Amino acid sequence: MLGASILIVEDEAVVAEDLAQKVTALGYRILDIASTGAAALQISQAHPPDLILLDITLTGELDGIETATRIKEFSDIALVFLTARSDPETVKRATDAGSLGYILKPVRERDLEVQLRAALYMSERKKAEQRLRKTEDLLLRAQRGAQAGVWEIDLRTERITWSDPYYDLVGIDRSTEPSVAMWLSCIHPDDRERVLASYSQSIKEKSNQNMEYRIVKPNGDVRWVQRQGQIELDKQGNARRINGITFDITERRQADEVVKAIALFPAQNPSPVLRVSAAGILLYMNPVSDQLLQELNLRLGLPVPIVLQNLVGKALKITELQQAEYSLGSCHYLLTVTPVPEGNYANLYWTDITTRKRAEEALRDSEQRLTGLVTTAMDAIVSADGNQRITLFNQAAEQMFGCTADQALGQPLDRFIPDRYRQAHQAHVATFGRTGTTTRRMGQFGTVYGLRANGEEFPLEASISHLDVAGNKVFTVILRDITQRVQSEKALRESEDRMRQFAGQLEQRVADRTEELVQSEHRLRALATELNLAEQRERTRLANDLHDYLAQLLVLGRLTLGRAKRLELPSQAEKLIKETEETLGKALNYCRTLMAELSPPVLQEQGLPAGLKWLSEHMKGQNLEVAVKVDDANSVMFPKDSAVLLFQSVRELLINVAKHGAVKKATVTMTHQDGSLKIVVRDENGFDLAAATAAATISPLSSKFGLFSIRERMKALGGTFAIQSERGKGTTATLTFPLRMLPKPPSQKCQA
Repeated sequence: MLGASILIVEDEAVVAEDLAQKVTALGYRILDIASTGAAALQISQAHPPDLILLDITLTGELDGIETATRIKEFSDIALVFLTARSDPETVKRATDAGSLGYILKPVRERDLEVQLRAALYMSERKKAEQRLRKTEDLLLRAQRGAQAGVWEIDLRTERITWSDPYYDLVGIDRSTEPSVAMWLSCIHPDDRERVLASYSQSIKEKSNQNMEYRIVKPNGDVRWVQRQGQIELDKQGNARRINGITFDITERRQADEVVKAIALFPAQNPSPVLRVSAAGILLYMNPVSDQLLQELNLRLGLPVPIVLQNLVGKALKITELQQAEYSLGSCHYLLTVTPVPEGNYANLYWTDITTRKRAEEALRDSEQRLTGLVTTAMDAIVSADGNQRITLFNQAAEQMFGCTADQALGQPLDRFIPDRYRQAHQAHVATFGRTGTTTRRMGQFGTVYGLRANGEEFPLEASISHLDVAGNKVFTVILRDITQRVQSEKALRESEDRMRQFAGQLEQRVADRTEELVQSEHRLRALATELNLAEQRERTRLANDLHDYLAQLLVLGRLTLGRAKRLELPSQAEKLIKETEETLGKALNYCRTLMAELSPPVLQEQGLPAGLKWLSEHMKGQNLEVAVKVDDANSVMFPKDSAVLLFQSVRELLINVAKHGAVKKATVTMTHQDGSLKIVVRDENGFDLAAATAAATISPLSSKFGLFSIRERMKALGGTFAIQSERGKGTTATLTFPLRMLPKPPSQKCQA
């Protein structure tokens, strides 16, 4: 762009002068030369140049890049930097400052020419784009202000383009693809055929379009529009494109209807009509004006009130229709004064608007109540426009954010949102405004955060709604400070955590105590077993002592008495010896019986099967006949202590049968299979199991633990004990003991 003005900013005078000569030689005009950043700022503000050649390393408070940053704050002047440095850091700073070029010193004319031309071109292009955007913005605003929309139809491809205001005009979503079918679907069914015929005829005759018709919006609203289109022809004279604009003329059509109604003057008009001369005299009234004249206290030939005289005088003076509202008692009228200059009078048309006025008053009352509700609401209420700038800020919002309404109005919503949420918030609001959803309830987004005027962040719940008012978005947000609730929830969670921790500790303590009890139970069971075994060992020791000492003494005494009988003694002495011998025999027999009951020798010497058979013989002494059945007894091998405990358990069960069963017979069966020994004691009558359990079985040779002792004894051995009994149906007691199978030993004869 030759002739463009250039400002040179260079602190070396020689370099600046040389640069000015080169710039002038290229056909550009030197606006001025500045040696400091401050001087460059003053010149740029007073006389903005087309381009600034700016040295980066200026002396003074501002270097070249800082100067460029200051200039960009008030103007978009093209900048080209000069420097002797080309390091990456310098280049980056220059680029960030908004430069359009970069020239290394010493400056060569070719580099200067290329950089100036490119920078001026880019600057001019940028300005042109800005002007275009501004023009487009003005066009959009003009369309919206005029309630109009621009459109274009490519007749070759049938592609249609609608401006955003056109979408608003017909009331359809901007995502809708334009088409002739879509356009026709918006037209009132009664007008559609006529409009389509006119449209087709204009294309056929290559004539411009100008038609008026009704459209029906999706919400059912019927509007009148005027469509004007200009046909564009190609070189062959064929219609190729239609450019046009559509206006909303509903208000104009309604006004026309009013004028037509007024034109029915005056007798046919259903509303009162008065004719008043320029002097203010009532000349005429139509038949429905009687009530009005009574309220005005007026008759023909008399002057009308001064207010009406002034309206008539003004209408006749400027020859334009005048309108005003006039109240008579409880009635309200819209007074339309139509001048008739040629007759030097005016017609006054009285339209009763009482209902409308009452509706307006009700609306004002409603607005006042709404304002009162908004003002006194407990929740903060904030409204913002489409640019997210605050338009409403109630008292609760003032208290919540610590900011007055005067300070908040006109400010962006971002002011009350923490930095880290602002970008996401803007995107959410923009997306919400584009969707068909008009409200989102409190808490739907979860917890969000606000920013008080003092910089404090706090948690919020928010509900948002939006409305379209005259084509503009209005967002309203209801906010609730939930700081206390969040703190309470946090305290509750901490309490729950402590409860869970306590419950876990309690469970662990219960588990530990249970383990201790189980171990105690095992120790007690082992102790009980050891006591049983100790009892059996003591029985064996006593039996051995009786056998080895007492029984031997008794036998020796009998032998001694036998030798004495062979001596010649008096008859009385022989009798005494005989009686003593019989007494020693009885004592010896009792000693042998006592040894057997304490520890049957057969159990110790031949094992459990033989011991059970001995027990069956022994129980005959208690009037109980016991049948013993042993399955392959010689193949069963297990510890001697276990055999003693099993023998003791069977003996106690048989004693129970003899005592509680009221029977004379019982059976003992010993079998083994699957690695277990099973001993079953059964009678045919049964007894009261609860009573027997409560009264521990007691006999001279019992362990005095009863059924409970038997059960614990079997658990200690690793086995089980089960008993079923019902009086009259029999008793079955089962002892199960785990064992290992050994090869069957060779049979041996029992010693006599």
